[in-house]
Amino acid sequence: LALWKVLDPNQLTWLTPPPKGPWMSARETLHELEALENGKITAHGKRMHQLPCHPRLAHMLLMAEEEDLVGLAADIAALLEERDPLGREAGIDINLRIEALRRHRSEDRKAKRFQRIEKVAASYRQLFEVDAENEAVDPYETGLQSNAKDPLPEHMVLMGKHFKDAGYDTGYFGKWHINVKTSDEDRHGFDQMGVLKGNGADHLIPGPAIDFLNQERDKPFLLVTSFTGPHDICEMVRGQKIPGGKLGDFPDPADCPPAPINIAPPIDETDSIALMRRSYEVTTMTPVVHFTPDKWRQMRWGYYRLIERSDREIGKVLAALDESGLAEETLVIFTADHGDCTGAHQFAQKTVFYDEAARIPFIVSMPGTIRSSVTKKLVNAGIDVFPTLLDFAGLAVPSFFKGLSVKPVCEDPDLTDWRDYIVVSNHMVQGAVPPGESEIPQCKGRMIRTENFKYSVYDIGLHRESLIDMVNDPHEMFNLSRNAKYRNVLNQHRDMLRKFATESGDQEALEILGL
Repeated sequence: LALWKVLDPNQLTWLTPPPKGPWMSARETLHELEALENGKITAHGKRMHQLPCHPRLAHMLLMAEEEDLVGLAADIAALLEERDPLGREAGIDINLRIEALRRHRSEDRKAKRFQRIEKVAASYRQLFEVDAENEAVDPYETGLQSNAKDPLPEHMVLMGKHFKDAGYDTGYFGKWHINVKTSDEDRHGFDQMGVLKGNGADHLIPGPAIDFLNQERDKPFLLVTSFTGPHDICEMVRGQKIPGGKLGDFPDPADCPPAPINIAPPIDETDSIALMRRSYEVTTMTPVVHFTPDKWRQMRWGYYRLIERSDREIGKVLAALDESGLAEETLVIFTADHGDCTGAHQFAQKTVFYDEAARIPFIVSMPGTIRSSVTKKLVNAGIDVFPTLLDFAGLAVPSFFKGLSVKPVCEDPDLTDWRDYIVVSNHMVQGAVPPGESEIPQCKGRMIRTENFKYSVYDIGLHRESLIDMVNDPHEMFNLSRNAKYRNVLNQHRDMLRKFATESGDQEALEILGL
């Protein structure tokens, strides 16, 4: 069974390897898709008349002719349609349909038929997770895992669009780091925008953001302010002009924060990360190969000063919210897209899985509704912000969203019914040719974080796995993946990542795992 997308009438691009056997030409296939889109019945069988009118799903099932799969596909389509007719609007209840398939599977005693149903179920789920509107998805699904200029896939609709369609005023002020044109308001959904030029403009953001807050309105609002200040550590490391303005001369190292306790690489570090460090530290982007502990102390002084600068500007917006009288009924979420190692493990990087880069703030505030507390529950900011906003706003959270609303955790920080792990991906591409190598290395990885451990695996090197005991080794100094005492823990985390990758359609993760 194969999924594809039509890019051109004369060409099909496969999302999975095409099956064996004769297939129609691209032109004929496109004609078939267009016929299905118009609700027509094809020669492949009238039993398919109940099939939802999504062209690619219909064609995928209709072409599954080997081993009587057409009849099986028709049975499944009818079952899905009977249980919950499929609409093409946003909010398709994909989980309900998969559950129906699983129940159907449990009543079928033929092993081969089990496997075929599961294949159709997995393809069905993958297709609609990729095509669903207003989705909160993982980076591997967008195809954008680095600072590429490729456009965001057309089927993905942004947060602003979702809230605008729900009747909200929408505003966005600050760095626009999204691969959608700011002029395409129909796509991104933000009515008012400004200060989009990038780094160094934090002091310009509060003004228009406060103006947006103070506008008279008779409907709710969504306001995004995108501050970038700490990101200017990149220019500081390079010895370049700071985009937001000079901070002053570096103090004597003795008057700076101490060097990180984990300035050295971990014991038994993976080949993958050791190679990428060598690659990163010889680039003009992060030329830190000769940095001493004292130099890192000065960089950390600068990093904290940059944070203070952004904090001051954020404070202006929050003060205006208080003065507006809307604070009691306004949800505020403060988070970030990444941190920075600033010397930890000798990195000046954001693309690694070490906590300094991957563990970020996630603060949720709504006076009178959320009591002050701290929780160690696992949160994935990339996919949890959107459902959290929807949940607090009283709007439906589409069931195909990957993330979770943290509203239940805000109401009960000791909540026990929560996720067991989160998965993070990276794609390290910003290096140079390391000494002794002939080409610039690139490295893809997956990290799975559970309550007590962090497991990472990469696609290059002989020693590619890392297992860290985050309770007893919070600074990530000892890789335990080759320690026999932790073999069971290692296998458990491998299995969790394998299960996640299989269920979510993360083929890249399966390849990294060597499956």
